[in-house]
Amino acid sequence: MEALQARIESFAKAKRVKNPAKPSSTITLKWPHPAHFTATPESLAEAGFYFNPSLEDRDNVTCYMCDKQLSDWEAQDDPFDIHWEKRGVKCCWAAVRCGLRGDMDRHGAFIFPDKSRLPSSNAMERSRLETFCAGDGWMHDQDATHGANSRKMARAGFVYTPQHAGDDLATCLYCNVSLSGWEADDDPVEEHRKRQSKHSSGPCPFFTSTDASSKPPSRSQSTKPPSTAKPPASRQSRRCLHLQTTTQRTLRPHEDT
Repeated sequence: MEALQARIESFAKAKRVKNPAKPSSTITLKWPHPAHFTATPESLAEAGFYFNPSLEDRDNVTCYMCDKQLSDWEAQDDPFDIHWEKRGVKCCWAAVRCGLRGDMDRHGAFIFPDKSRLPSSNAMERSRLETFCAGDGWMHDQDATHGANSRKMARAGFVYTPQHAGDDLATCLYCNVSLSGWEADDDPVEEHRKRQSKHSSGPCPFFTSTDASSKPPSRSQSTKPPSTAKPPASRQSRRCLHLQTTTQRTLRPHEDT
C-alpha cells in the first residue's frame, strides 16, 4: 500500500469479512461515508491510510507505514490533522506529510515556526529516510555504490512516493518536484536543485531554510545560542505531498494524469 493510487483504490473495493453469526459465510463492507466528509478516499489515502474495515469498525483505515488504525470518522474529521496529532512523533509519513500544515503560515508559505521541523533537522531527515523502507524498500540500496541511495535521497530532501511496484519515484514535499529513473551516477542534491530552480513559485524551501540555518551570525548578532536552540544537523549517516503539482525527467520528472 505504499503507492498512493493503491490506497485510493482500496476505498472503491468492497471488503469481505467473516460473519460471526455464520462462520461459513462473509459480509461485504463498503466505505460508508458520503463525499461531503472531510475524510474522503483521496484525502485519507494522501494522509497515508487505506481502507481496512472489520465488522465492528466498518470505516476503519490503516496507515501503510505505522499500521495505526482509526475508525468512527465524523463529517469534520481531518485525516491529516488526526494522523499528525496521534502519530506525528512515531510515524514517518505523519511527520513528513501530515505535519506540513504546521510548517506554513495562513497563506501557505513555509515559515517553520517549530525549528525541530526544519528540513535540515535530524528528525526530519530521519523521517524522510524511513519512507524508503516502505514495501520492498528502495531498489537502489541493492547497489552499495549507487549515487541515489536512500540516505543520499533523504539528505537531499526527497521522500519515497512510488506509483506502482518497482517504481523509483521520489518527491520533495516542499516544492513538489518528483523524479524517477535514478541512475548510478546521479547526485540527488544537484538533481533537486536544478529542477526546483525552474519552478515559478521560487526556490524550494528545502534549500532556502537549509541555507538560512547554516549561515553564521552577523557581527551585530550574539554568537551565543539561546538555551532552547537545536544543535545543527549532523552530516553523518543515519538509520534507516505528493501534492497537487509535480514536475517528471528521464531521470524523469513525474507528471500527474
